[in-house]
Amino acid sequence: MSTPLISVVIPAYNRAAFIGETIDGILHQSEQDFELIIFNNGSTDDTESVIRSYSTPKIKYYACRDNIGIAGGYNQAIAHAQGQYIAIHDSDDISHPQRLAIESTFLSDHPHVGAVSAPFIAFEDSPPRYRRITSVAWRRRCSAERIRSQLLFGRIVIGYNCTAMLRSSVLRQHDIRYDTNLPMAMDTEMLMRFSEVSELVFLNKPLLYYRRHPQQDTANIRLMNQCVWRAVSNLWRERFSICIDEISSDGELKESEQFTRLNVVVEKIVALNINNPAYSTHWLTYNGALFLYRALMSLNQDSPDATYRLYRQTRLLRHIQFNRKFRLYWRAITAHSGE
Repeated sequence: MSTPLISVVIPAYNRAAFIGETIDGILHQSEQDFELIIFNNGSTDDTESVIRSYSTPKIKYYACRDNIGIAGGYNQAIAHAQGQYIAIHDSDDISHPQRLAIESTFLSDHPHVGAVSAPFIAFEDSPPRYRRITSVAWRRRCSAERIRSQLLFGRIVIGYNCTAMLRSSVLRQHDIRYDTNLPMAMDTEMLMRFSEVSELVFLNKPLLYYRRHPQQDTANIRLMNQCVWRAVSNLWRERFSICIDEISSDGELKESEQFTRLNVVVEKIVALNINNPAYSTHWLTYNGALFLYRALMSLNQDSPDATYRLYRQTRLLRHIQFNRKFRLYWRAITAHSGE
C-alpha cells in the first residue's frame, strides 16, 4: 500500500453523538489521498460502534481501555500516522470539503513552511440546525513572524490547532509532542514549540465548522489560562532562563508587586527579540502589551486608581492602541483619575 499524502488524526472520547458527522466530513474531502486515524481514548459510550459502522479502508482504528487524556490521545494517533502531512482534527468538528486540498497544496507550494492553519465558522446544534454563530476570518494571510510573536506570549489565536496541518518530518525531527502534563492548552504549548523551529502560516479562508456544546473541554476558562501561563513559563525558562513561576505559579496576580515584576520580565523579553527577524517588531510589542494588560485586568479590578497608576507606570501599555473595548476602559479610569 502506498504512503498517503495526509494523515488525519482524531482522538475521540465519548463522542458517539458527533463523531459520525466528523468522519463524513473527512471522507467527502475533495483531496482523497489521505488516511483517517481515529484513536478511541477509552470511550464508555457508543463511540466505537459508530466508528466501526464505516467499512472504508481509509479509516485506521486504534483504541485503549483507559482514557489517557487529550494530549496522550493526540500523541498516540500521530504515532500511527504515515502521511507526509498531519491534519489535526477534533472529534466533534466538521472540516470544509476543501480543507485538505487547500492546506496540503499550500504546504507543497511553500516548502519552507512547516505548518498551516485557518479560521473556522462556529455553530451549535440547537435550533435552527447549524446556526452560524461567528466566523473567525482574517482579511489577510497571517505571517509566520506575526504568529511566532503571538505564541511567544501564549496568545491563543482561534483556529490554530483545530485546523492545523503540520509536516510530519518537522514533528519527528524535533520530537515535538503534546505535553501530557497539561490538562488544557496543550495545543497552544505544542504550537509554541513548533513555531520556534519552523514557520507556521495562518490562511484567510475558514476551513472548519467548529461545534460549540456544553461538553467541550475548553469551557473552563480559568484552567485554560493557568495552563497557558505554565506553557509560557516553560518556554521562557528554556529559551531565556527566565522563570515567571517565581512571580505566580498559576498566572493569577494578587499583589501590585507581582505585576511590577512581570512588567520587568516582559520588557526584557521584548528587548531580547526586538531585532530578531524571526519576530514581527509590531506584533512582538503588541502581544507583550496584551500579556501585561490581561495580567493587569486580573489585579485591582475594584480599585481604578491603583489600576491607573500601574497603567501609567507600564511603558508598553501606554504605547499600544488596543481595540475599542480596551480604549473605553482606559478612558473610564482616566476620567476617574481626573486627567
